[in-house]
Amino acid sequence: TVLPGRLKGRLEGSRAVVDEWLKLDPMPDPSLLLSVVTELDPMPRAGAIEHLLSSMMKDRGIDETLDFVRSIPPDGTLGGSVQHEVQSRTSVALLDYDVERAVAWAAEFADHPNWGGVHRHLAYYWGLKEGLPAIEWALALPDVPEKSMIVKRAWLSFSRKHREEARAWITARPPDQLMRGSYTAYIRGMAAIDPDGALELANRAETLELRHAMLAAAGKGWMRHDPTAATAWLAGAGLPPKLERAVRAIKPVPPS
Repeated sequence: TVLPGRLKGRLEGSRAVVDEWLKLDPMPDPSLLLSVVTELDPMPRAGAIEHLLSSMMKDRGIDETLDFVRSIPPDGTLGGSVQHEVQSRTSVALLDYDVERAVAWAAEFADHPNWGGVHRHLAYYWGLKEGLPAIEWALALPDVPEKSMIVKRAWLSFSRKHREEARAWITARPPDQLMRGSYTAYIRGMAAIDPDGALELANRAETLELRHAMLAAAGKGWMRHDPTAATAWLAGAGLPPKLERAVRAIKPVPPS
């Protein structure tokens, strides 16, 4: 990400403070260092936190870094959600050193208010880094309300960074409720170039209700690019009236 000059300067300044701070032995109260970070805007603050954590892991080891993060006070003295942001980005920093420790760190937040934040960060950045292992880990998490978002984050980065592997993975498994949103978007996009493949994938959905939803997604993608063929298919698709109307309402892409 390219930062404006003012933000870039503040980020570079905060990194310089972090570098000098880590040279001190013993390192002073970490809350004093974090008070510098909290003065930054969101984007440079994220960069400064990542730099701090990565530098500490490199220079002082993982255990001391994790103890540092655990020592951050939970109240509002550092400003808003800084404690949660540092906790979440710790899982990301760990990926460059020890994936198993990153997973263990996330597991440490069971029943913690920041469980979702730590897991979302790990899912997304692990997905960028390795792809498949991240989404398999996310899918195996306990069934809690935040799980679908964590799976979505893992899929998002997996599909962007490891496109061919992600395509093969998602088309090899039937659409399920947990990944409903991801399959809806994927099937709709797929239908624009491969309507038969999109319909085949949609028809493998685990329930009738989900199958209808996935077929409607395929129909919408198809309708945008080949309304004649899509309309002919729709006549015999057997979709519920509401879904059929939604497909018919899609406007075709204007000819270029």
